[in-house]
Amino acid sequence: MVTTALCLNTAQSVAQKLTQEKQILFTYGDFYPAEVSGYELVVIESAHFDSEDIAVLKQNNNTVLGYISLGEVNEAAAHFPEIKDFTFGKNEIWNSYILDIENEETRQVLMAIFDYKNPLHNPLQT
Repeated sequence: MVTTALCLNTAQSVAQKLTQEKQILFTYGDFYPAEVSGYELVVIESAHFDSEDIAVLKQNNNTVLGYISLGEVNEAAAHFPEIKDFTFGKNEIWNSYILDIENEETRQVLMAIFDYKNPLHNPLQT
């Protein structure tokens, strides 16, 4: 347990250092894209942003990547209504629901999000 705590503490301090040095920004929430610039890497939950937001982020930063959780889903997620019946229950700490990733319907909903032919599903493609 001490080793785990040390590893997490080390990982957290490395992440904080990289963020302070404007190397990496990793965020799960919404923010104003015009206020984020100069990062080597920006990792976002793309559901919070439209194509214009992504274009601003790409213009002001070196690399922009999208993130999606394959383990949990929040009620605010666009795909929550489709997937809510395929969860194991609520994670009270994060106010999200734990996905049953072994369920075929769960996998189908998640795979539809990765449908790169549809720009509405992938605003990072511009």
